[in-house]
Amino acid sequence: MGVFEGSRYILSPLYQRGSTMLLEPREKTNFNLDNATYYTVIEGDTIDGIAYRQYGNAQLYWAIMDANKQYMSELEIKPGDQLLIPAYSEVVKLIG
Repeated sequence: MGVFEGSRYILSPLYQRGSTMLLEPREKTNFNLDNATYYTVIEGDTIDGIAYRQYGNAQLYWAIMDANKQYMSELEIKPGDQLLIPAYSEVVKLIG
């Protein structure tokens, strides 16, 4: 089973069910937030678009979601909300 580089599942253990390999459920990451910033959501923003502007990689949207545990889904985020953005250096520590 392949997991793309930058995936939030890159460090998740695998287990086998029959002939199928599955990922273990994953807990949200607790980032060191010393160098985190805030971003105010504007109309038309998407979580992957914010990740692209902040990190240069839309696939790192999961880091923003993990840092903002009050949201269960990106669909809950509305214009005017302030998102905590972990420092890129903290995110890449997890994905190597």
